[in-house]
Amino acid sequence: MRPIWGGSNSLRNALKSKKLLNKYEIYTFDIVEESNGFKNIVLDLAQDNLCEVFQKLIDNKTIKKCDYIVASPNCQSFSVAMQSVSNHKSNSGKYFSGNPHRYWDCEKQEVCNWPSNKNVTWNGFCGNSYPSGTKSVPKFVGELGNRCIENTIKLIAHFRPKCWYIENPAKSLMWKYIKHNLKFKPGVENVAHYSAYSDNYSRKPTCFLSNVDLDLKKIKTGLSVKKVDENNYLLILSGACRDNVKDELKRQRAELKLAKTLNKKVSVKLSYKKNAMERSSIPNELLVEIIKSFDKFDIKNDLSNKSYEVKFKLTPWTKKIALKQMRKEVSI
Repeated sequence: MRPIWGGSNSLRNALKSKKLLNKYEIYTFDIVEESNGFKNIVLDLAQDNLCEVFQKLIDNKTIKKCDYIVASPNCQSFSVAMQSVSNHKSNSGKYFSGNPHRYWDCEKQEVCNWPSNKNVTWNGFCGNSYPSGTKSVPKFVGELGNRCIENTIKLIAHFRPKCWYIENPAKSLMWKYIKHNLKFKPGVENVAHYSAYSDNYSRKPTCFLSNVDLDLKKIKTGLSVKKVDENNYLLILSGACRDNVKDELKRQRAELKLAKTLNKKVSVKLSYKKNAMERSSIPNELLVEIIKSFDKFDIKNDLSNKSYEVKFKLTPWTKKIALKQMRKEVSI
């Protein structure tokens, strides 16, 4: 059985659905005791000296040294939507990012930070993690994201798994943060489209940075249409940022294109993903394909002597936060 370290139980669920779970020994680490119906090892993945913590878990036989590491750091911390320049202005009249997360600005060639103006409050997104009118929680989430991806890379460099991937949306600013801030360049940026694997998903271009060339599936069109019956279809959109006017135009285009292709009149209706967990889930078929690629790659390649250079330090906490409080601040 191959030991796999992961940050969620999506992979375990996927392997179970394909009756492949008995081939792997999966250890999942999270700040909650259970997710997706499976037990987790409760652990703060943003803590200091995480490599030493994992080594102790190996030494006391709580876990086995990994063959694979699969990581999905919290995408909220590097969301393009929340990092984009908003209509907020500082006292000097300059526009600034609507969210206080650190990120790499390729045009300015610098890391952008929360403005020093104490009177400025953040009122961008809504949701459990982002209460309107506050800036302490978004700032914490930003630092949390930085520390989680930094620790992920440290774990990969220290334990040198045979195969690994780091997953996030294709347009996530995490990729710039990894490349420019952390100077971590090894790996292939494998992009997949969810709807290429399942009709139940929108296109959602997602990147799996890995030491393996995964050759993942993509589709040409940006729209995901699911067949209901011979004359009725659903246009599936993520629901993360609804726009009634733009979404209706997408629906009309999809309907016209489909009618032309099928040479008959059809009806296309809009369908949205219902909640954050649905938006963040990954098709089982995609995860299973990746693990099978890992297995094939592992047979042909010996990476036992592969090393990665890591020079960066963990992002300092503005304010340390207890695990119990962290569960309240972050959407699970």
